[in-house]
Amino acid sequence: MELWQVFVYELIGTMILLIIGLGVNATATLKGTHARPKDASPNANTSNWLFVSLGWGVAIMMGVYFAIYTGAAINPAVGIGYWITGTWDVSDFFVALAGELVGALLGAMFISFVFWSRIEKHENKDEVAGIYVTGNSFETNNTMNWTRNFTVELVGTFTLVFAVLLPQVVDAAGPAFSPIFVGLVVFGIAMSIGSITGFSLNPARDLMPRLTHMFLPLKEKGSSNWMYSIVGTIAPLCGGAIAAGIIMAL
Repeated sequence: MELWQVFVYELIGTMILLIIGLGVNATATLKGTHARPKDASPNANTSNWLFVSLGWGVAIMMGVYFAIYTGAAINPAVGIGYWITGTWDVSDFFVALAGELVGALLGAMFISFVFWSRIEKHENKDEVAGIYVTGNSFETNNTMNWTRNFTVELVGTFTLVFAVLLPQVVDAAGPAFSPIFVGLVVFGIAMSIGSITGFSLNPARDLMPRLTHMFLPLKEKGSSNWMYSIVGTIAPLCGGAIAAGIIMAL
């Protein structure tokens, strides 16, 4: 497998992941779509956790499908697991990382373009931020909540990466998982502990949409909350590394 192929497949897979995932967030938030007409009452919307969780599960499934040739990391936390277990070497990891970041940025920019007229007219700009960025589900911002959220992201990503890596270590001939399986794993995480943090589970998914939101030319758009990105980036990397380390030690 050539490095340019790693870059292209990881870019495409991550872009598809973000287009579907952020599109689900936008559909759950904004009026003026077939899912939520302009005259919809505040309570008549699709913004329920089952809708969002299932949508992101499908997003993961489709992203994995498009990048299956490379092992479908589409996530630096999975990539670092591939590196630790020897599935990828250091060059593969960093080239894939570049592809994932570019793909996530392109996906976030595409959603901004498609939903722009609805974003501009949306009354609550804090809700607009929620389309792009993950954050604390509880208003109180203290050390206990930060510790809890970091733990949630770490354990959630550990679960995902362990589920992806273990079949590949057992069956060294190639990926032994299916896109549907990975999508169901993410769906399960989202429906359980993911409701606390918004389940980043993926540093590329957290960083690049947050960057896109920061540069959106809106007068009032809510906070990009860069401080919280520590939870959405460092915790998943730790979870992925721990999962890989345990698998190698078994």
